[in-house]
Amino acid sequence: MYKGRNQRNRSKIALCELQLRFELPETAVTTYADSTEARMAKRAEELARSLAQLKANPRVRDIRVIVSTDACPACKEVAGTYTKDNVPALPPEGCSCPRGCEGHYQPMLNEIYP
Repeated sequence: MYKGRNQRNRSKIALCELQLRFELPETAVTTYADSTEARMAKRAEELARSLAQLKANPRVRDIRVIVSTDACPACKEVAGTYTKDNVPALPPEGCSCPRGCEGHYQPMLNEIYP
């Protein structure tokens, strides 16, 4: 999983600010950072698995990348409709969304009912 430098730096700064502001022990901040990393890694695996299933499905014609309106510029750049061969991986390089990439894939089907 690729994680942009901007996001990593923002996360470190935010965690240090939380630690100083609320006088948290360093272990609490480290545990939070580790759980965030684990959540983002799990999300990247789920997105990769989802994309593989959509590509393998013969009824899927195209794939849409959907991102939220408050997504970072890198995520907004990849939003759109793609053929199965040209779909970008999520999270995109340079993603700086504060909570990690929340984009997802949406299939466009050839036929709705078999």
